[in-house]
Amino acid sequence: MTTSITIDDDGVRRQLADGTEESVTWAKLKEVAIRTTPEGPWKEDTFFLLVSEGC
Repeated sequence: MTTSITIDDDGVRRQLADGTEESVTWAKLKEVAIRTTPEGPWKEDTFFLLVSEGC
């Protein structure tokens, strides 16, 4: 599965392979957290969680 992440003056946007898009603007971004798991180094084990207002 291929995803793309765009970071620009407006905010952060993630486009998934199935066409689904998730985004948050800088104005609505309230929290950034980093989650890690013991799965690495063989699997993805670091995740950025972006929390917007209203979540």
